[in-house]
Amino acid sequence: MSRVCTSSIDTCVLNLEIQRQERRRRLARLRNDPDEDDEEKNESEKQNRSFLRKRLPPTEVRDKMGNLIYRRGESDQERYSRELEQWIRKMKCTGNGGMRLEQFKDIKVGLDTNPIIFGSPSLEPYPNIYKEPDYKFKGGKDENGRWKGKGVIEFANGDTISGSFQNGYRHGECKIETNRLNLRALAGTYENDRLCGKAKLVFQNDTSLEGYFLDGVLHGFVRYFDAKGRLTFIGNHRNGRPHGPCWKVVKGGGCVVGRVNESGELTGIRIAYIFPDYQTALVGTFTKGVLEYARVAYLKTVVEDRGIKVPIFSEPSGCLYEHEIIDYDSKIKNPLLPDPYESRLVEVKQSNVPGANDGLFAKIRIEASTVVAFYYGKPVLNADLEDKDDWGKNAYKIFDPSRPNGTMDIPVEFRDIKNYCATLAHKTNHSFLPNAEFLSFDHPRFGVIPCLVTNHDVEAGEEIFVHYGYDMDGCPDWYEVVWLQGTYPVPESLKEGWDLEQKKSNIVNDSVSLSNVDMVENGKSSDGNVKLEE
Repeated sequence: MSRVCTSSIDTCVLNLEIQRQERRRRLARLRNDPDEDDEEKNESEKQNRSFLRKRLPPTEVRDKMGNLIYRRGESDQERYSRELEQWIRKMKCTGNGGMRLEQFKDIKVGLDTNPIIFGSPSLEPYPNIYKEPDYKFKGGKDENGRWKGKGVIEFANGDTISGSFQNGYRHGECKIETNRLNLRALAGTYENDRLCGKAKLVFQNDTSLEGYFLDGVLHGFVRYFDAKGRLTFIGNHRNGRPHGPCWKVVKGGGCVVGRVNESGELTGIRIAYIFPDYQTALVGTFTKGVLEYARVAYLKTVVEDRGIKVPIFSEPSGCLYEHEIIDYDSKIKNPLLPDPYESRLVEVKQSNVPGANDGLFAKIRIEASTVVAFYYGKPVLNADLEDKDDWGKNAYKIFDPSRPNGTMDIPVEFRDIKNYCATLAHKTNHSFLPNAEFLSFDHPRFGVIPCLVTNHDVEAGEEIFVHYGYDMDGCPDWYEVVWLQGTYPVPESLKEGWDLEQKKSNIVNDSVSLSNVDMVENGKSSDGNVKLEE
């Protein structure tokens, strides 16, 4: 048996430890700088690694709702705009078929800690039940005959109050069905017969609000919703009125944000309309949330005030924008003043469609469901719609969402981009495979007008198309021809899927043709009938 001395064992252990430490240092170097020279890595491997790093999509982290939390390489402005967008999305959550606002741990809202002023407007329909002339209680009572536990109060006028009672008063969760104060229903928390805490109110016109009350007075965070359950207003209230920074959510995706005046209205000289990208804004003078005069500004950062996100913008600069809605006899004041939001996303260039002139193109990569352009024109009288077969005159007519069955048109002198560029959606060409569609948008400058919304991701430089929606029984000749011949344009982002469908269709058609040949050779015609010999 051979002997191993102690010094040899120590040397082996030392060598193993040195090798282990060297491996750790090598891994650390690779982790910190993957392109650092390594004797085991040749130059071509490093180049491949660098190439792959450039081609890989940006690292993204999303929450359980699919909201983007982090994207590698994004700018501060993109990060802050995403913060605002996701905050608005969370504010829209009501729990109807989805998540409730309370499920988001980053949302910190509640009651205003200041005492309420005596005489503040209350939304309590029954401030003192015992003074009501005629009512009946059904439920439990304590040993002194006072209301206790679950119960229902029925009034002679048909109103009802149901919920929890203690010591003869409402205490706990209660629901009221009533016609008072223009209400239809109220559900909230009571303390000693006073509405205190969170409550939801539904009004006679089906609009609603969710907010925090103190002694029946709105006194804290509140959200308002329209008759279809869509978010319309966010803000803190004090003594029954909006207070501090508030948000008015506008149809189409924009918002008016700023500090309300003493009357609780978005009126003042530092109010902002922020476009759907949550980066571009018009900052200036507004009256009750409507633009008067403003200039363009851009998002710099975001702060928080009692649970309300407050965007901070750069100093407004450039041309003055004002609210201008034209009628049948007037014209737009500044036809060459471009829309700041639209200008960031799209541009007009020579169309890729054979025979077409201008076309609308994406300047940057645009995700699906993004508003990209607006369509504003002159209102059209019904008398001007008589000659429907003259497609040259009617080429730019479109629906007017501001009027029932309304129509607007781009006048002939404004169809050239050199004479009119206030909006650009009228330069969009037709395709039966569109990557955008028309919807309605409440624009700060032009009011409710048509807008163009992507229905598919659009790459930078790609032309945008929309389906014109003509009836085949009464449409221009070119419209019917491109449909029958299949010569309509296909957006670049849809071509791969379209080509695959075409290949599948060709394979099916070839199979049908071969089966027809076999049937003819077997003595049958292609329609399945016996073929007679001549």
